[in-house]
Amino acid sequence: MKNIPHQFNSIDKYFSALETVKQLIEEETPLRDENLGEQLLWNGVINPGRAGQSIEEYLEEQSQKTPSNRGYHTAARETIKFFKLIGFLVVTITNLANLLHELFNFYL
Repeated sequence: MKNIPHQFNSIDKYFSALETVKQLIEEETPLRDENLGEQLLWNGVINPGRAGQSIEEYLEEQSQKTPSNRGYHTAARETIKFFKLIGFLVVTITNLANLLHELFNFYL
């Protein structure tokens, strides 16, 4: 997973990303790249591309790219893959997600 070390380099970031996933699940928001990626930005888990750039400016800049080339989509996609890979997350065919019950109650 090419962007996991790049996007997150501390356990605090992983935990914040997991809290963001939980937030979307509680809101019953489909766990799609665009939804998670934007929420990761708003929650401060990832940052816009350039120092001093607002989230709004970043999203406008990214909207000019294809979805597969949007940085925040990639960060979200790799985050979902990582949490699925380690068994923390199950995503249904409708993109609704569930955290493992034991994890949800213990950590969050």
